[in-house]
Amino acid sequence: MAEVDDGVRGEVGLLVSITELEPSKVRLVFDRVRREGTQWKSIEFSTFRDLPKEALLQMSMSDDDLHSFGLVMTAELAALLETSGK
Repeated sequence: MAEVDDGVRGEVGLLVSITELEPSKVRLVFDRVRREGTQWKSIEFSTFRDLPKEALLQMSMSDDDLHSFGLVMTAELAALLETSGK
């Protein structure tokens, strides 16, 4: 992995945010975003996933959960690439 940021960014991307729903539960939210200068602006909501907070902190999610996160991110990025015309 490069230690220096080369500054190259795409025009579209996927933002993943986290919010605590209750002391023992968190929500990961996936949003499609578009770059405007140095800012990212929301295009649209994609999906969300609720998880036990401890499972996320301990990285003890099931292989199925990890696989589904990877599939969501890959599918969303592929769709963004296709619709951006690049």
